[in-house]
Amino acid sequence: MPNATELSEAGVSFAKGSDITSLLDIKFESSGLMTIPCLTIKRDTETILRNLIAYEKQSSDVQLSKYFSHYDVFMNNLIDSEKYVNLLRQKGITVNLMGDDKNLAIILLILTTIQTILAFIGSVK
Repeated sequence: MPNATELSEAGVSFAKGSDITSLLDIKFESSGLMTIPCLTIKRDTETILRNLIAYEKQSSDVQLSKYFSHYDVFMNNLIDSEKYVNLLRQKGITVNLMGDDKNLAIILLILTTIQTILAFIGSVK
């Protein structure tokens, strides 16, 4: 999947979603508008998301969707450095209460790395 800047250069515009019911309430309209729910990064956001992703990966409940894992993969593809975080922050899609944009890019990279490790551990069992 192209990152946020590549999508923007291809004519896709971004907006903060309204009437959001979930993090995955991401919409792409034929006009080229992608609406994405706002992600607010606080001091404990990375820990909470990491634990939820680990729970999803280790759960034997076949009914459980990989909700947070899918969200992380989407956002990590969209944001692969701080300049992409900046683009989405300007549109109100990300709110980073932890400091600079680089922190959010690093958090998403860490979460994706954890998913890869957990997938490997699961395949070795």
